[in-house]
Amino acid sequence: MRASWPVHVTLRVGRDVPYLRKRNIWRAIGKATLAAARTGAIRLVHASVQHDHLHLLVEAKDQYALAKGMHAFEVSAAHWINRAAARRGRVFPDRYHAHVLKTPREARNALQYVLCNWRKHGEDKNNRFAVDWYSTGFAFAEWAQRAPSEYEPLATSEPASWLLRVGWRRAGTVSPRAKPGRA
Repeated sequence: MRASWPVHVTLRVGRDVPYLRKRNIWRAIGKATLAAARTGAIRLVHASVQHDHLHLLVEAKDQYALAKGMHAFEVSAAHWINRAAARRGRVFPDRYHAHVLKTPREARNALQYVLCNWRKHGEDKNNRFAVDWYSTGFAFAEWAQRAPSEYEPLATSEPASWLLRVGWRRAGTVSPRAKPGRA
């Protein structure tokens, strides 16, 4: 893994963890993004929260930094999710899945997959917004979607890698109305 390669991370929660697409859980994940940022090990660029898993686009200088940053994120997220859901126990039963993005096409596909994943899971029904409230899509400059005043953004960073800054554009656009397939 190189620092110039971003990573698409998927984190699944345990079956006994409640539905994640709630405002109090979103706030809990927001606190975890702050904890991960404080380590300086990873840069969280984009994220989406689905009913039983999270997708993150992160940057790290190497595998050690990725592991350190993800550990900080998972520990903090588990603490805050448990607190928000008034529960105890393990939140993430398995290790995270990481897919290193090495080409403009992979980066573009990952951006669309993460930001539009709610459509894949049918969470976009009866929603008046083109952007998922449980994602960082409002921060995606290409869409120029104004966030509603009550929207609470996660602690994210501007991309440092060429692939997530501009390289992905070589593979086409990312539409807020796309329904992604398999990742």
